[in-house]
Amino acid sequence: MKKFIVSVVFSLSLLVAATSAFAAAGSLDSTFGNGGIVETNFGPNGNNFTFSDAALAPDGDIVVAGSVAFLDGQQSTAVIVRYLPNGVLDPSFGSDGILTLPAPASFFLGISFIETIALQPNGQILALFGAASSSDSEIALLRFNSDGAPDASFGSDGQVIVNFPAPSGFAASPSLVLAQPDGKILLAGSATPPFRSKLSPQTVLARYVSNGALDATFGSGGFASAVAISTPSALALLSGDGILALNSAGQLAQFSSAGALVKTPTGGTVIATKQTAALTFQSNAGFLIAGAVQGPDGRKNADSFIDRFLLNGTADSSFSSPAISFGLNGAGVDSYSFGIAVDSQGRLIIGGIFETPSNGIWGLARVQANGSLDTTFGHGGSLTTQVGLEGFIDLVLVQPNNEIVAIGEVQVSKDTADTMEDLAVARYLAQ
Repeated sequence: MKKFIVSVVFSLSLLVAATSAFAAAGSLDSTFGNGGIVETNFGPNGNNFTFSDAALAPDGDIVVAGSVAFLDGQQSTAVIVRYLPNGVLDPSFGSDGILTLPAPASFFLGISFIETIALQPNGQILALFGAASSSDSEIALLRFNSDGAPDASFGSDGQVIVNFPAPSGFAASPSLVLAQPDGKILLAGSATPPFRSKLSPQTVLARYVSNGALDATFGSGGFASAVAISTPSALALLSGDGILALNSAGQLAQFSSAGALVKTPTGGTVIATKQTAALTFQSNAGFLIAGAVQGPDGRKNADSFIDRFLLNGTADSSFSSPAISFGLNGAGVDSYSFGIAVDSQGRLIIGGIFETPSNGIWGLARVQANGSLDTTFGHGGSLTTQVGLEGFIDLVLVQPNNEIVAIGEVQVSKDTADTMEDLAVARYLAQ
């Protein structure tokens, strides 16, 4: 009897594997979580998860950062969540897969948040962490080992306080962190002039060596500033340590390996990228921006759209994207993209929300390298997924096997006085 049971279990496992292997592109991966989806709730005291950023670890784990607001409304606390490749919370990380990072104890009723994260080649986690109260604030770059413990070899007990240089009266802060393949760390942000000032904002970069010390070969003491594009929303590291920076308006700047602004961007070979919005770089240093256009059903109908630009800022005439609706179009229906990624075949994936007058659910689409919809994916190139009661995709990531990981927020309660939102992660098959 025991041998029969083992045989049946083995046969079923083969059937599941075969089903996943031959399922259509865009199908949920049945080997991940519960039918391809994982939802994480942060307990009875947390009522609202807000997404910040996510990254794939070298070992296949998925790391997500955000913050959790509590029922008493008095504070919001930063969290980092780590999932194993099968979607299970990593029990060796933090407390059963969740690392909580409250504001310092001196910050009475303070809040904490994570701006962005990055994974280093050795699997260590970098987090741009902020804490604020009614009278004080600080920004720090933190580094954690794969179990969530602070890396004592980095800065002071795992943290480096970040103080971007800025002219008097300017407000300066970092907003992006990129983990270089050589172990160095690149930060990007801006310095903003006072309200009504006629002075221009500055783009600010910082480079650190692997132990958290500023890289003395970069800029002035590790910092570089220039009147360029204000706040970068995407970075590309070029071979030779040159840098491309792109803002949300599609303005591009290039910096040399020493941090000097290059008058005319020339690009190069992209070896690493980081973004926090629906725009990204391709390996040939062109860049992509996902936006919205009016759909076929008039002013109350919006579809997604992808533009590809050359380094001189002109649209790439070889690329032509149609208006993209994640589901059935119509008046009062909108398809907005909040994340974009590129797979190893040059295909583009966008994710966001498919919004109707009564609901908003996850939307996803895949586009060929020339901009045309990939008709082998989902339903003619796009699909929708009901996760929770409603929600949207914040970010899409692509695994080495081109499977798509979508991360977002989902509503799990319709109680308007106490809305509950969870973190959700889904994985879709590539082909």
